[in-house]
Amino acid sequence: MQDQLPLLVFAQSGRFIAESATLAGYTVWVADCFGDNDTISVASRFLKLPPISALTAKQLADYLITLSNQQACLLIYGTGIEQLYDVLALLPLYIHPLGNNVEQLKQLVNASDFFPLLDKLRIPYPKTSSSKPSNPDQWLAKRLDSFGGVDVTHARLSPVSETVIYQKEIIGKTYSASFIADGEAIMILGFNQQINAADSFQLESINTLNIFDINIRSNVESWLVRIVKHLKYKGFASVDFIVDSSDHAYLLEINPRLSASAEILFIDTNIVEHHIQLCDGLALSECDIKLTNHEHTRQLSYLRAEVTCFIGARAQWPEECHDIPSANTVIEAMQPICSVLITAESLTACNENLTRIKTTLNKITLPKLEID
Repeated sequence: MQDQLPLLVFAQSGRFIAESATLAGYTVWVADCFGDNDTISVASRFLKLPPISALTAKQLADYLITLSNQQACLLIYGTGIEQLYDVLALLPLYIHPLGNNVEQLKQLVNASDFFPLLDKLRIPYPKTSSSKPSNPDQWLAKRLDSFGGVDVTHARLSPVSETVIYQKEIIGKTYSASFIADGEAIMILGFNQQINAADSFQLESINTLNIFDINIRSNVESWLVRIVKHLKYKGFASVDFIVDSSDHAYLLEINPRLSASAEILFIDTNIVEHHIQLCDGLALSECDIKLTNHEHTRQLSYLRAEVTCFIGARAQWPEECHDIPSANTVIEAMQPICSVLITAESLTACNENLTRIKTTLNKITLPKLEID
């Protein structure tokens, strides 16, 4: 039986997938870039990867083969597959990737394929160019295969590169929609608002939206149905889009994987388990998927070090913290310390709790100068 095979997890951070898969009964092997305490506690095997940007698909394949120890397993991927999707064609037969193949992913993460696909399917997106515009003040530079907004900047600040595309900047609010698909049908699991760090496009937090404009929802759902049917896409994914002051929505990108927004939905149902089932051929109509509880607001935030710091040996972490680094770890400036998942009655209450947690973390993380 396929569900008896171990699950090999690859992601920049594999913690949420590993925890969820463990609860679903899988033996889990994880390859990620952090190796935080949460992941180590549930992974039967673990291998720490270099930063995603320093990896090639061939190197990743070698790491996954090493971790598998040549044993049959299923592969589930998360953040980072955008830049390394070619790895799926380099794996031995005993490592079976769940979900979508190289060609399907290529059409969603390669600019030369993605924007023609949107044109073909009549899906609106910001004006896009492969060459740097003459008026860069009104444009953004980005990599379509990046994640978390790290590689997005104003075009005037970006050096010319073959990997960069340019998009006309649209002033508005940025949202995401989490969805799951079976190759034909889709189910939108929830809408979220994305909040970026000050003076950058780096993702800082994701907030659930209990009410969302019905017309925009209908447009987004229509986009996703067209994309899923055209590509025969299966499993979990999310779509990022922006809405301008006239309530016109524009698609920004598709994240063809289990994304951070999956964790916000975890309170009601094991999204990872349903992702595995759909990737394995189950129809949506056969899945008992419970939608997110709309009585509360959920907020997922990423806390980064303002200066290089050190994790004290006796650190007591708030229960809302995840991706917790081990004691005596040095965290470089602007690198993630942990993630924080808060459930409260309102966004205001979430933010108040986040302020409390940040105060606690200031006592846990010591400036590195103090321990040199």
